[in-house]
Amino acid sequence: MMKRFLLGALVTLGIAVAAAPAQAVSVPGCFANEYLVFAKNNILFENQSVGSHTVLFGNIIVSSPTGKVKVGNNNEIHGTLIANEITLNTGAVVDKCIANVLLGPGTCLDVTQVGPGQFTPPAACDFPPLQVPVVDPCVNTAANLTVSGTTSLPAGCFKKLTIAKNAVVTLDAGGTYNVQSLAITGSAILQGADPNNRSIINSQSIISTGTGSVTLRNLFATTLNTSGSAFHIYNDSLVDNSILFAPLGMMHPHTGTAFSGDTELVADRFEIQRVTNTPPPPGDVACICPVNTSQIPGTSNLICRPN
Repeated sequence: MMKRFLLGALVTLGIAVAAAPAQAVSVPGCFANEYLVFAKNNILFENQSVGSHTVLFGNIIVSSPTGKVKVGNNNEIHGTLIANEITLNTGAVVDKCIANVLLGPGTCLDVTQVGPGQFTPPAACDFPPLQVPVVDPCVNTAANLTVSGTTSLPAGCFKKLTIAKNAVVTLDAGGTYNVQSLAITGSAILQGADPNNRSIINSQSIISTGTGSVTLRNLFATTLNTSGSAFHIYNDSLVDNSILFAPLGMMHPHTGTAFSGDTELVADRFEIQRVTNTPPPPGDVACICPVNTSQIPGTSNLICRPN
């Protein structure tokens, strides 16, 4: 059974439990409850051609009461799309819509929750659904580092961290890496050592995958950049079993990017070119502790307590 890391729910005796499909940030009480893509302000799926278009499986939300989603030509969303205003361009198809306003010539197969008042986000939908980390100020005085070849990189503090072209770099399981910025260049692989204990990257500025064809695996990567594209995922990259988080800026997956395993995307806003993901398998899931709580040390099951 596939295990995964989600935003859990704090329940009786401080035990966090969840049972949800893979590829979903768990936000109990927020409409569909489980999300592949969670945005605050807006999402743009760029226009595509028939046969070369975005196909995504999972629920997608823009949580702001005034938020908007535009699904460009010929894109497919197999899940529930939720926002104040949804525009579907020619050839766009969405399984279900929850919105106050639905525009455009595209098709939403289930419009039973479309109309004034249908999208009134409860407090459970407040952004962000994940806790925003603090980047250690050590990044301002740390040394730059470029990592090449096939190697392991211990957790630590870095200024500009660059993963060289064709490098295969493995990070400590559950280790925390504070950086001022992170660049992963063409065809490099940056991966955590343990798929059940993601490596944590906290970046003060941009995270970028350079020229593309990059693999990101077993990571929980956050950028606090506020201007332009905070999180760039360039062409033909693979994001596997990772949470990518840009709470203050835009995330921009480029053409040919594929999402696999237990991957979730959370950002203030998105501009999305042609991307795909694999349909999520059914099964129980593991959790991470919710906002303002932490795991009790030494517990084998996830038991959370208030911070």
